[in-house]
Amino acid sequence: DVPSELSRRLGEVRHGDVPSELGKEKAQAQGRQHEQASVREEELSFELSRVKADNFELESTLKATKVKLESTAQLLTEQSHLNSSLIAKTDTLEAKVKGMQTEAAHERARAIGIEREMQ
Repeated sequence: DVPSELSRRLGEVRHGDVPSELGKEKAQAQGRQHEQASVREEELSFELSRVKADNFELESTLKATKVKLESTAQLLTEQSHLNSSLIAKTDTLEAKVKGMQTEAAHERARAIGIEREMQ
């Protein structure tokens, strides 16, 4: 197949513009790929900026939520202490009331006893 190879090479020499056309097409294809890559890079850059902004907003919200949670925890602790104090004071008052009721019952019994003696 030497003659066909020679014939092919002769055709390349005669049509010297064929390789340059292929080169142009290849360059155009690379240019399109480069342009598409640039567009995609811009899209990704925009998306990254948006994600960073969302992340910043979420972090700010998280910090504010943590502060509110800590404040709520402190309020709950204070409420618990106040409830304990209120329960203790209520128990003390109930004991005093029972003591006074007992004392009043003794006074009534004594008064009844005195009334009976007088009769």
